[in-house]
Amino acid sequence: MTDLKYEEIHPQSRRELAKVFETGDPVQVRAALYSTAKFEPDWEWTQKQCLRFLVHEDYLVRWAAALSLG
Repeated sequence: MTDLKYEEIHPQSRRELAKVFETGDPVQVRAALYSTAKFEPDWEWTQKQCLRFLVHEDYLVRWAAALSLG
């Protein structure tokens, strides 16, 4: 099991977020999901991204998606 540790959440533009989401890289996607949840003003777009990653193969990405929906 991976140890979880606090990492600061940084704002990202929607363009940057979309690029990260397309990579599928678990570490980057998790950070992007948290950034989206905290800084993206369009809650419907944020919700769509979170729902999309609830079925990702990496359980920590699924965790990030679920947490970001909250």
